[in-house]
Amino acid sequence: LVLQSGGLATATSTDFLKAAYFIASSTTATSTFAGTVGIGTTTPSTTFMVQGRGGISPFAIASSTGSNMLVLTEAGRLGVGVTAPDDALDIQGSVGITDVQLTNTQNSGETVSGAGLQLQADDGAQITTNDRLGYLAFGGARNSSNSILQMARIEGHAAAPVNAGKAPAYMSFYTTATSTATPVEVVRMTQEGYLL
Repeated sequence: LVLQSGGLATATSTDFLKAAYFIASSTTATSTFAGTVGIGTTTPSTTFMVQGRGGISPFAIASSTGSNMLVLTEAGRLGVGVTAPDDALDIQGSVGITDVQLTNTQNSGETVSGAGLQLQADDGAQITTNDRLGYLAFGGARNSSNSILQMARIEGHAAAPVNAGKAPAYMSFYTTATSTATPVEVVRMTQEGYLL
């Protein structure tokens, strides 16, 4: 399949769909599609759909030197700056660069509220006493198996069953002692604001 400079796509062989990749004949070539586009599928259900093959990530973006910039694995994990993300979203940045930045751009004259990050739990059932609502973990040291160690974290927990008009919660702070590799709770702020 050849994409001509005017945006016209032409095939020179009936086997063009078996090709590993297609080359445009002009660096300024453009093309407009009125329908849907499918890669790896003949029945795309959205305007643009990529369906992967077994063992191959369905989508990736690389720099001009071939370095990975973004990848979506067949397991549904999104990696930025990493080829094999360990979590649903895995971001790895360079030294001296902020990995994630959240900015709230409210309109002029509105109350400045700042950017927010909300962690919440929802398994379809009522939240009850001691259910963990969310946590923020800190780590980075790698052990002999090349995995990242969690060294400290902050957790939010329900202090009682949640119902209409009542949602008591407490905060737990975890650190790791010198002689261990497992974070333990060292401080708890109760729903009344007391420290335990």
